[in-house]
Amino acid sequence: MEAFFLFNGICLSYSEQTPLVENTPNNEAELIAELREATKALKVTQRLRGWANALHALPRKHIKNFQWLLLALDTTKNTIAVTGYQDRKEASRAVAELEKSKRSDLDAVLVWVNSVQKLRLAYPNYYADTNEFLTALDAAIAPKQ
Repeated sequence: MEAFFLFNGICLSYSEQTPLVENTPNNEAELIAELREATKALKVTQRLRGWANALHALPRKHIKNFQWLLLALDTTKNTIAVTGYQDRKEASRAVAELEKSKRSDLDAVLVWVNSVQKLRLAYPNYYADTNEFLTALDAAIAPKQ
């Protein structure tokens, strides 16, 4: 993941014609190729779009009486499973089980909120900034003409 952000930052520097950070790779074509590879391998676009879409589509009514929300994004199916928990230990066990599965197409996050509305307020950047970031990423890895 760290390499993705390094390559992305350098490619953005090229596109914005700003100075590169010292001691970082400087061959633009190689960097773009590395960024494309990292973007694909990490499923960056699917993950960020999936989380943005998921937060828009969170259920409002059928999850009640919780203190913890477990959000599990399946990037292959582009679906999200939302489970509410009263007990932190039970919620932590559920996260541990998901992590044990070692599925690369599954992202999970456990958040401490008592309403879906508060969850939306806690993660506003998934609505606006994610789209801007993806637009910049798409421009950086687009074939040069």
